[in-house]
Amino acid sequence: MAEGKFKVAAVQMVSEPEVQANLAVAGELIAQAAGEGAQLVGLPEYFCILGLRERDKVTVREAYGHGPIQDFLAAAAARNKVWLVGGSAPLACADPDKVRNTCLVFDDSGRRVARYDKIHLFGFDLGTERFQESRSIEPGSVVADLGAGTGYFLAALSKAVGPEGDAGLQDVEMRGGEEEGT
Repeated sequence: MAEGKFKVAAVQMVSEPEVQANLAVAGELIAQAAGEGAQLVGLPEYFCILGLRERDKVTVREAYGHGPIQDFLAAAAARNKVWLVGGSAPLACADPDKVRNTCLVFDDSGRRVARYDKIHLFGFDLGTERFQESRSIEPGSVVADLGAGTGYFLAALSKAVGPEGDAGLQDVEMRGGEEEGT
């Protein structure tokens, strides 16, 4: 591979209600992507479970840092020596009837390096058909705007996370090849 370039794989899969079956398929697809030279592999949202009912994801939720889904992601990243963006996993939150829709990122040694809890939840109401993620998902409350420049988005991000949340910004400016944080 040419210096300064890397290969990214965006995995697509049809998830089912059984977590272990989905992890097995994801494991094969991650290995295939790594075998074809991918250094960064992204899994789809809820790659680990697509339940028959909204509450199915609540029944398989995990505490942050512990559980078969997170263990799988860490092991798959290390085994395949890829950075792995874990689509999303249902993690426990304060409300026992909901989860956080959490995207976890693992480096090529299997170390968790980033977490994002989905903030904007999807919903629609067509009269005869409706769907509200907020019925089973608690929105995230921490965001960061990297490369913020003037901080234009900070006000909107602060509003999105509400009074209990936390929004921060970091601007990085390149001068003479060195990074400066402001």
